[in-house]
Amino acid sequence: MSWENEDDSSTDSDDDEVANICLMANDEKGCKIHCVVRKDFIPHYEHLLKEGQIYSLRRFTAVPN
Repeated sequence: MSWENEDDSSTDSDDDEVANICLMANDEKGCKIHCVVRKDFIPHYEHLLKEGQIYSLRRFTAVPN
């Protein structure tokens, strides 16, 4: 699976290395939440996430922009 994205905001300008992974989530009420996996956490999660799949997340951290 490739995490490359056509959106320039997800890659570093110096090279084509992925800077973050963006995804959309829905809470239990169906509200959409924009999520970002920061660059330093990508190695921990990229092998677990598959595009088009549904996941249940527990014990995660939400931080302000």
